[in-house]
Amino acid sequence: MIETNNSSGNMKAVPSRQRLLVVTPTLGVSTYLEDTVRGVTSLQIPFVHVLSCPGPMVAKLQARFPHAIVVADAGKEAGLYGAINIALRAAGEDWQWFTYINDDDELGPGFSEVAQRHFAKENPEPVVYGNVRVIDESGGTISLLTLP
Repeated sequence: MIETNNSSGNMKAVPSRQRLLVVTPTLGVSTYLEDTVRGVTSLQIPFVHVLSCPGPMVAKLQARFPHAIVVADAGKEAGLYGAINIALRAAGEDWQWFTYINDDDELGPGFSEVAQRHFAKENPEPVVYGNVRVIDESGGTISLLTLP
């Protein structure tokens, strides 16, 4: 078991086999990347974070975000899903659940609590829905979207 803090500061046991992989495809230049990463690093559940970016950005982003695994994406031709696939391969096998978050969005409020409840189930559903905060050009919230 791994103990994690929930949003109310209480400790909750989460089975150690339940680790979330969060992939952030990025070009490395988004002004909202800090907000996106802050949302991931504030998760109150065990996670692995992989940033998938153009090769020339790897060293810079690894220095900026030492908690993350930073990998070169598959190039412009491979697009978003190529970047995600590279990240999935780089993450290894130390995760059981997966999500991705764009570099200009943020995991929604309560994401950790939803994941904790899901992880605690004896037979969790293979897909879970949660909210993502869509950020506008001034850093404000455009909306919350419910996504798998």
